[in-house]
Amino acid sequence: MSYPNTNIKITNQFLKPVENMAMTYLLSNFVFGHSGGLNLPVLGQMNQPSAFAVLSGISSLGAELASNWILPELADSPQIYSFENMILSPTLMGLGLFVLVYSVDGHIAYNTLSPMELLLLGAGSEIASTYANNGLVRPWIDAPPY
Repeated sequence: MSYPNTNIKITNQFLKPVENMAMTYLLSNFVFGHSGGLNLPVLGQMNQPSAFAVLSGISSLGAELASNWILPELADSPQIYSFENMILSPTLMGLGLFVLVYSVDGHIAYNTLSPMELLLLGAGSEIASTYANNGLVRPWIDAPPY
């Protein structure tokens, strides 16, 4: 079966959350602007795009963990793995961002964002970072040295 090898899994485990943080920052800054802020437990008060980026990085670590290490064990074939990964990763990312934002600072989030906006922000940033990873970053990393 053609599941990702261990080197790709380890690279994606840590590279995709960084890409996801960048995409979440760009998307949330474009859509919501710098309105309001969140008080993160360790980092303190941050504007919304920065706070969403940090929380999406944490959520993306969990989504990549499931995508790289759990799904290949559950899937019977590469086609099922690919389909599950395509559906499950954005869903886990959106749910993770939603849960983290509302658990950190729910009253500010209730006033400024709907749950659907957070779910779509998380899923959209996961889809955008996957596209950037597969189309730009991964070919650059996998290119043979000169």
